[in-house]
Amino acid sequence: LKEYCDLETLIDAAKEWVTPALEKKKIQFNKKIGVSRPVILANRIKLEQVLINLFKNSIDALDSQNKGEGIISVEVEQTEGHRLYIHIKDNGPGIPQEHFSDLFKP
Repeated sequence: LKEYCDLETLIDAAKEWVTPALEKKKIQFNKKIGVSRPVILANRIKLEQVLINLFKNSIDALDSQNKGEGIISVEVEQTEGHRLYIHIKDNGPGIPQEHFSDLFKP
């Protein structure tokens, strides 16, 4: 069911689910919203779950790093065509090249 959602609120709600892990592992969470009031038409529950899963993946990747050095960055930007992009980055070790061919296999 699609509805109008404030994207910043969705990101904040997803972050709340992973905040205990962020705090435990001393991972810094940065958010940059480059759009004034980013409202989108989406399935709020599904999108929030996707964000939670991506945040958890970043936390897992950073778990192998030294505590206190992990950073997750979330940035929302808008193009001239009014599309919104969500960029989620972490400073974890990345995916080993030998696993690239398996990334999109079900």
